[in-house]
Amino acid sequence: MNITVDFRNNAFVNGKWERAGGEAIDVLNPATEEVIASLPSAGEADVDHVLSAAQQAQRDWGRLPGGVRGEYVRGIGRVIRENADALAELISREVGKPIKAAHGELGFAANYADYMAGWDRRIEGEIIQSDNANEAIHLLRVPIGVVAAITAWNFPIALFVRKVAPALVAGNAVVVKPTEIAPLSTLLLVRLIDQHLGLPPGVLNVITGAGVTGQALTRNPRTNMVTFTGHRDTGKRVMADASANLTPPPQVLSATAHGP
Repeated sequence: MNITVDFRNNAFVNGKWERAGGEAIDVLNPATEEVIASLPSAGEADVDHVLSAAQQAQRDWGRLPGGVRGEYVRGIGRVIRENADALAELISREVGKPIKAAHGELGFAANYADYMAGWDRRIEGEIIQSDNANEAIHLLRVPIGVVAAITAWNFPIALFVRKVAPALVAGNAVVVKPTEIAPLSTLLLVRLIDQHLGLPPGVLNVITGAGVTGQALTRNPRTNMVTFTGHRDTGKRVMADASANLTPPPQVLSATAHGP
């Protein structure tokens, strides 16, 4: 299958595709070392722009019934299955996986979207016994806000779904920064999600770039939570940056040693 995708617009912000960032970073096919695409590394102003869009969209998204949010996430699984051939070929080109392995990753991702969508009916509160007479303690679970999701090179779509699906089901808006090594399959999937699902603008956003972009995401006070998969040394820097705003720290996984 021959894939022709226009990656000149590298940022999906508030339901629209834009070109954001400064110096371009080449995406290479590791098998041939050919340049597949060149994408800008978004700067601090670009990151604040996309986080602002997510922040504005999150409130209405979080007020939707869980079942409505769950249907959107089930849709992500359907989009992956219906476009598995195109996604698998692009994963193979930018990551270097055999097509069969790429399809295996996509199967995991689609199944994980289905699994997380099933939590749409299980976001429940509690009534806790109080030590004081005539008092009841009500525990209500509410969305955290804006989640910054930073993925790794080895499982780009599986990690995208692993981070995005639970965040969306729980009522959060998401800004995804795919790894600069293999961002193209993520951009393609987001295009397909936009075309087929019509998520409310600003709920799911994507921006590309290297460490400077990731640092702008983790340092920005609009970010309410960070989820990161990558090397432990980068994870230490992410945690240090997030600590300035008391942003909940990420789970840190080594991209060289762990699967999705």
